[in-house]
Amino acid sequence: MISIICPVYNTEKYLNECVNSVIAQDFSDWELLLIDDGSTDKSPRICDDFAGKDKRIKVFHKKNEGQWITREFGIEKSQGDHFIFLDSDDLLETGALSVINNFILKYNASVYLYDISKLNADGSKTCLQELYEEKFLQGSKNIIEFCFIKNNCISLCVYCFKKSFYSSCLTTTDMKKDIRSQEDFLMLFNVLQQTNELSVIPKVLYLYRTNLESASNSLIAKDYYENILISSYIYRTIFDKYRISLNSCSDKIINRLSWQPISFIKRAYREFSLSEQRKSFNIIRKSFIYKNYTLKYKFKSKKDRVFFLFFKLRFHLMNKILFRK
Repeated sequence: MISIICPVYNTEKYLNECVNSVIAQDFSDWELLLIDDGSTDKSPRICDDFAGKDKRIKVFHKKNEGQWITREFGIEKSQGDHFIFLDSDDLLETGALSVINNFILKYNASVYLYDISKLNADGSKTCLQELYEEKFLQGSKNIIEFCFIKNNCISLCVYCFKKSFYSSCLTTTDMKKDIRSQEDFLMLFNVLQQTNELSVIPKVLYLYRTNLESASNSLIAKDYYENILISSYIYRTIFDKYRISLNSCSDKIINRLSWQPISFIKRAYREFSLSEQRKSFNIIRKSFIYKNYTLKYKFKSKKDRVFFLFFKLRFHLMNKILFRK
Protein backbone atom coordinates (compact mmCIF):
# COMPACT_ATOMS: atom_id res chain seq x y z
CA MET A 1 0.00 0.00 0.00
CA ILE A 2 1.08 3.56 -0.75
CA SER A 3 0.02 6.18 1.78
CA ILE A 4 -0.62 9.72 0.57
CA ILE A 5 -0.16 12.29 3.33
CA CYS A 6 -2.00 15.52 2.61
CA PRO A 7 -1.86 18.40 5.13
CA VAL A 8 -4.90 20.64 4.70
CA TYR A 9 -5.14 24.27 5.72
CA ASN A 10 -7.77 26.59 4.23
CA THR A 11 -7.67 25.25 0.68
CA GLU A 12 -11.39 24.83 0.02
CA LYS A 13 -10.90 26.31 -3.46
CA TYR A 14 -8.60 23.49 -4.61
CA LEU A 15 -9.26 20.58 -2.26
CA ASN A 16 -11.88 18.80 -4.38
CA GLU A 17 -9.61 18.72 -7.43
CA CYS A 18 -6.68 17.56 -5.31
CA VAL A 19 -8.55 14.62 -3.76
CA ASN A 20 -10.16 13.67 -7.06
CA SER A 21 -6.71 13.40 -8.64
CA VAL A 22 -6.02 10.61 -6.12
CA ILE A 23 -9.37 8.88 -6.54
CA ALA A 24 -8.85 8.82 -10.32
CA GLN A 25 -5.57 6.86 -10.07
CA ASP A 26 -5.56 3.49 -11.86
CA PHE A 27 -3.56 2.01 -8.98
CA SER A 28 -6.06 1.22 -6.22
CA ASP A 29 -3.97 0.05 -3.25
CA TRP A 30 -3.63 3.42 -1.54
CA GLU A 31 -4.83 5.36 1.47
CA LEU A 32 -5.22 9.12 1.57
CA LEU A 33 -4.70 10.84 4.91
CA LEU A 34 -6.34 14.28 4.92
CA ILE A 35 -4.94 16.06 7.96
CA ASP A 36 -6.88 19.21 8.75
CA ASP A 37 -4.36 21.52 10.41
CA GLY A 38 -6.90 23.79 12.11
CA SER A 39 -8.59 25.11 8.95
CA THR A 40 -11.14 27.91 9.38
CA ASP A 41 -12.85 27.63 5.98
CA LYS A 42 -14.94 24.78 4.50
CA SER A 43 -11.96 22.44 4.15
CA PRO A 44 -12.83 20.28 7.22
CA ARG A 45 -16.32 19.58 5.88
CA ILE A 46 -14.98 18.76 2.41
CA CYS A 47 -12.53 16.29 3.98
CA ASP A 48 -15.31 14.60 5.96
CA ASP A 49 -17.53 14.36 2.87
CA PHE A 50 -14.81 12.54 0.93
CA ALA A 51 -14.11 10.17 3.83
CA GLY A 52 -17.80 9.28 3.94
CA LYS A 53 -17.70 8.22 0.27
CA ASP A 54 -14.41 6.28 0.12
CA LYS A 55 -13.08 4.12 2.96
CA ARG A 56 -9.51 4.59 1.69
CA ILE A 57 -9.73 8.25 2.71
CA LYS A 58 -9.04 8.99 6.36
CA VAL A 59 -9.50 12.37 8.02
CA PHE A 60 -7.80 13.78 11.10
CA HIS A 61 -8.68 17.15 12.63
CA LYS A 62 -6.04 18.87 14.77
CA LYS A 63 -5.03 22.31 15.97
CA ASN A 64 -2.86 24.42 13.71
CA GLU A 65 0.81 23.46 14.17
CA GLY A 66 2.37 23.96 10.74
CA GLN A 67 3.50 21.71 7.90
CA TRP A 68 6.42 19.94 9.60
CA ILE A 69 4.48 18.69 12.64
CA THR A 70 1.42 17.92 10.49
CA ARG A 71 3.46 15.81 8.08
CA GLU A 72 5.09 13.90 10.94
CA PHE A 73 1.62 13.32 12.38
CA GLY A 74 0.57 11.85 9.02
CA ILE A 75 3.58 9.55 8.86
CA GLU A 76 2.73 8.16 12.30
CA LYS A 77 -0.88 7.52 11.28
CA SER A 78 -0.06 6.00 7.87
CA GLN A 79 -0.43 2.26 7.27
CA GLY A 80 1.36 1.88 3.93
CA ASP A 81 4.79 0.37 3.37
CA HIS A 82 5.62 3.51 1.36
CA PHE A 83 4.31 7.08 1.53
CA ILE A 84 4.31 10.30 -0.46
CA PHE A 85 3.31 13.86 0.37
CA LEU A 86 0.65 15.82 -1.50
CA ASP A 87 -0.11 19.48 -0.80
CA SER A 88 -3.85 20.14 -0.75
CA ASP A 89 -3.73 22.73 -3.54
CA ASP A 90 -1.72 20.49 -5.87
CA LEU A 91 -2.47 17.37 -7.96
CA LEU A 92 -1.13 13.94 -8.76
CA GLU A 93 -0.59 13.34 -12.45
CA THR A 94 -2.68 10.63 -14.12
CA GLY A 95 -1.18 7.18 -13.43
CA ALA A 96 1.35 8.53 -10.91
CA LEU A 97 0.84 5.81 -8.30
CA SER A 98 1.17 3.01 -10.85
CA VAL A 99 4.50 4.42 -12.01
CA ILE A 100 5.76 4.72 -8.43
CA ASN A 101 4.65 1.17 -7.60
CA ASN A 102 6.43 -0.22 -10.66
CA PHE A 103 9.69 1.39 -9.54
CA ILE A 104 9.17 0.08 -6.01
CA LEU A 105 8.88 -3.45 -7.40
CA LYS A 106 11.90 -2.94 -9.64
CA TYR A 107 14.37 -1.33 -7.20
CA ASN A 108 13.11 -1.82 -3.63
CA ALA A 109 14.98 1.38 -2.70
CA SER A 110 14.64 3.53 0.42
CA VAL A 111 13.75 6.68 -1.54
CA TYR A 112 12.32 7.47 -4.97
CA LEU A 113 12.50 10.84 -6.74
CA TYR A 114 10.16 11.88 -9.53
CA ASP A 115 9.61 14.96 -11.67
CA ILE A 116 7.25 17.88 -11.14
CA SER A 117 5.50 20.36 -13.42
CA LYS A 118 4.06 23.75 -12.63
CA LEU A 119 0.38 24.00 -13.57
CA ASN A 120 0.00 27.36 -15.30
CA ALA A 121 -3.15 29.50 -15.27
CA ASP A 122 -3.89 28.65 -18.92
CA GLY A 123 -3.76 24.91 -18.22
CA SER A 124 -0.30 24.39 -19.71
CA LYS A 125 2.48 22.71 -17.75
CA THR A 126 6.11 23.70 -17.17
CA CYS A 127 8.54 20.98 -16.09
CA LEU A 128 10.55 22.22 -13.11
CA GLN A 129 13.27 19.61 -12.49
CA GLU A 130 13.83 17.97 -15.89
CA LEU A 131 14.90 14.51 -14.77
CA TYR A 132 15.67 12.95 -18.11
CA GLU A 133 17.24 9.61 -17.16
CA GLU A 134 16.29 6.67 -14.98
CA LYS A 135 19.00 6.29 -12.36
CA PHE A 136 19.77 4.24 -9.27
CA LEU A 137 22.08 6.23 -7.03
CA GLN A 138 24.06 4.74 -4.15
CA GLY A 139 25.89 6.51 -1.36
CA SER A 140 24.66 9.56 0.51
CA LYS A 141 27.27 11.82 -1.10
CA ASN A 142 26.12 10.94 -4.62
CA ILE A 143 22.50 11.39 -3.61
CA ILE A 144 23.06 14.76 -1.93
CA GLU A 145 25.11 15.98 -4.89
CA PHE A 146 22.44 14.94 -7.39
CA CYS A 147 19.50 16.44 -5.47
CA PHE A 148 21.01 19.61 -4.00
CA ILE A 149 23.92 20.52 -6.29
CA LYS A 150 23.22 19.25 -9.79
CA ASN A 151 19.43 19.50 -9.54
CA ASN A 152 16.98 21.61 -7.58
CA CYS A 153 15.03 18.70 -6.04
CA ILE A 154 14.23 20.32 -2.68
CA SER A 155 10.52 19.63 -2.22
CA LEU A 156 9.31 16.69 -0.13
CA CYS A 157 6.39 16.35 -2.53
CA VAL A 158 8.54 14.83 -5.29
CA TYR A 159 9.78 11.91 -3.19
CA CYS A 160 8.37 8.54 -2.18
CA PHE A 161 9.80 7.03 1.00
CA LYS A 162 9.90 3.53 2.37
CA LYS A 163 8.26 4.02 5.75
CA SER A 164 10.52 1.63 7.66
CA PHE A 165 13.56 3.57 6.44
CA TYR A 166 12.09 7.02 7.12
CA SER A 167 11.03 6.02 10.62
CA SER A 168 14.58 4.89 11.39
CA CYS A 169 16.08 8.29 10.51
CA LEU A 170 17.35 10.43 13.35
CA THR A 171 16.77 14.18 13.41
CA THR A 172 20.14 15.81 12.73
CA THR A 173 19.12 19.44 13.26
CA ASP A 174 18.02 21.36 16.31
CA MET A 175 16.07 23.93 14.29
CA LYS A 176 12.51 24.55 15.40
CA LYS A 177 9.71 22.62 13.71
CA ASP A 178 7.29 25.57 13.64
CA ILE A 179 9.04 27.33 10.73
CA ARG A 180 6.70 28.36 7.92
CA SER A 181 9.01 28.21 4.94
CA GLN A 182 11.48 25.64 3.64
CA GLU A 183 10.49 23.19 6.37
CA ASP A 184 10.25 20.50 3.69
CA PHE A 185 13.74 21.43 2.46
CA LEU A 186 15.12 20.89 5.96
CA MET A 187 13.14 17.67 6.54
CA LEU A 188 14.33 16.31 3.20
CA PHE A 189 17.98 17.13 3.80
CA ASN A 190 17.81 15.42 7.18
CA VAL A 191 16.52 12.21 5.58
CA LEU A 192 18.68 12.13 2.43
CA GLN A 193 21.85 12.34 4.51
CA GLN A 194 20.84 8.98 5.97
CA THR A 195 19.98 7.05 2.83
CA ASN A 196 22.35 5.02 0.68
CA GLU A 197 19.99 4.36 -2.23
CA LEU A 198 17.70 6.50 -4.35
CA SER A 199 15.82 5.63 -7.52
CA VAL A 200 15.22 8.47 -10.02
CA ILE A 201 11.94 8.26 -11.94
CA PRO A 202 12.25 10.43 -15.09
CA LYS A 203 8.52 11.18 -15.32
CA VAL A 204 6.34 14.07 -14.22
CA LEU A 205 4.08 12.62 -11.52
CA TYR A 206 3.27 15.76 -9.51
CA LEU A 207 1.52 18.97 -10.57
CA TYR A 208 2.33 22.09 -8.56
CA ARG A 209 -0.13 24.95 -8.56
CA THR A 210 0.86 28.55 -7.84
CA ASN A 211 -1.56 29.50 -5.07
CA LEU A 212 -1.34 33.15 -4.05
CA GLU A 213 -3.12 32.31 -0.80
CA SER A 214 -0.75 29.52 0.24
CA ALA A 215 1.67 29.78 3.16
CA SER A 216 4.64 30.18 0.83
CA ASN A 217 3.02 33.22 -0.75
CA SER A 218 2.17 34.94 2.54
CA LEU A 219 5.67 35.04 3.98
CA ILE A 220 7.01 37.93 5.98
CA ALA A 221 10.57 39.20 6.50
CA LYS A 222 11.10 36.83 9.45
CA ASP A 223 10.33 33.85 7.20
CA TYR A 224 12.80 35.00 4.55
CA TYR A 225 15.40 35.47 7.29
CA GLU A 226 14.89 31.86 8.40
CA ASN A 227 15.21 30.74 4.76
CA ILE A 228 18.75 32.11 4.67
CA LEU A 229 19.68 30.42 7.94
CA ILE A 230 18.26 27.09 6.74
CA SER A 231 19.98 27.26 3.34
CA SER A 232 23.25 28.31 5.00
CA TYR A 233 23.04 25.36 7.39
CA ILE A 234 22.32 22.90 4.56
CA TYR A 235 24.95 24.07 2.08
CA ARG A 236 27.61 24.61 4.73
CA THR A 237 26.96 21.02 5.87
CA ILE A 238 27.23 19.78 2.27
CA PHE A 239 30.60 21.49 1.88
CA ASP A 240 31.99 20.48 5.29
CA LYS A 241 30.68 16.91 5.36
CA TYR A 242 30.96 15.85 1.72
CA ARG A 243 33.56 18.27 0.37
CA ILE A 244 31.46 18.85 -2.73
CA SER A 245 32.46 21.89 -4.78
CA LEU A 246 29.78 24.53 -4.38
CA ASN A 247 30.92 26.05 -7.66
CA SER A 248 29.41 23.03 -9.41
CA CYS A 249 25.85 24.00 -8.44
CA SER A 250 23.36 24.27 -11.28
CA ASP A 251 22.33 27.74 -12.45
CA LYS A 252 18.88 27.28 -10.91
CA ILE A 253 20.36 26.62 -7.48
CA ILE A 254 22.87 29.48 -7.71
CA ASN A 255 20.10 31.87 -8.69
CA ARG A 256 17.79 30.71 -5.88
CA LEU A 257 20.45 30.90 -3.19
CA SER A 258 21.93 34.19 -4.34
CA TRP A 259 18.56 35.91 -4.27
CA GLN A 260 17.51 34.75 -0.80
CA PRO A 261 19.39 37.53 1.06
CA ILE A 262 18.16 40.14 -1.43
CA SER A 263 14.55 39.07 -0.97
CA PHE A 264 14.96 39.29 2.79
CA ILE A 265 16.68 42.69 2.74
CA LYS A 266 13.91 44.26 0.69
CA ARG A 267 11.27 43.04 3.12
CA ALA A 268 13.32 43.94 6.17
CA TYR A 269 13.44 47.57 5.00
CA ARG A 270 9.64 47.63 5.17
CA GLU A 271 8.91 45.38 8.13
CA PHE A 272 11.83 45.58 10.59
CA SER A 273 12.71 48.38 12.96
CA LEU A 274 16.13 50.04 12.58
CA SER A 275 17.57 48.02 15.44
CA GLU A 276 16.17 44.77 13.97
CA GLN A 277 17.63 45.68 10.59
CA ARG A 278 21.09 46.32 12.01
CA LYS A 279 21.10 43.06 13.97
CA SER A 280 19.76 40.87 11.16
CA PHE A 281 21.90 42.49 8.45
CA ASN A 282 25.05 41.80 10.48
CA ILE A 283 24.08 38.14 10.77
CA ILE A 284 23.18 37.91 7.07
CA ARG A 285 26.56 39.31 6.04
CA LYS A 286 28.24 36.49 7.96
CA SER A 287 25.95 33.77 6.57
CA PHE A 288 27.28 31.01 4.34
CA ILE A 289 24.82 31.81 1.55
CA TYR A 290 25.62 35.52 1.47
CA LYS A 291 29.39 35.02 1.45
CA ASN A 292 29.48 32.13 -1.03
CA TYR A 293 26.66 32.99 -3.40
CA THR A 294 25.20 36.50 -3.10
CA LEU A 295 28.57 38.26 -3.03
CA LYS A 296 29.67 36.38 -6.16
CA TYR A 297 26.40 36.70 -8.09
CA LYS A 298 26.29 38.81 -11.25
CA PHE A 299 23.00 40.67 -11.13
CA LYS A 300 21.58 41.26 -14.58
CA SER A 301 19.63 44.47 -14.03
CA LYS A 302 21.32 47.77 -13.27
CA LYS A 303 18.79 48.50 -10.52
CA ASP A 304 19.62 45.24 -8.73
CA ARG A 305 23.35 45.93 -9.01
CA VAL A 306 22.91 49.40 -7.54
CA PHE A 307 20.65 48.06 -4.79
CA PHE A 308 23.21 45.47 -3.74
CA LEU A 309 26.07 47.99 -3.93
CA PHE A 310 24.19 50.35 -1.60
CA PHE A 311 23.59 47.49 0.82
CA LYS A 312 27.26 46.55 0.88
CA LEU A 313 28.18 50.21 1.47
CA ARG A 314 25.46 50.47 4.14
CA PHE A 315 23.67 53.24 2.24
CA HIS A 316 20.35 51.97 3.58
CA LEU A 317 18.44 55.22 3.20
CA MET A 318 19.32 55.31 -0.50
CA ASN A 319 18.12 51.73 -0.85
CA LYS A 320 14.82 52.49 0.84
CA ILE A 321 14.24 55.32 -1.61
CA LEU A 322 15.25 53.14 -4.55
CA PHE A 323 13.09 50.23 -3.42
CA ARG A 324 10.10 52.48 -2.75
CA LYS A 325 10.18 53.55 -6.37
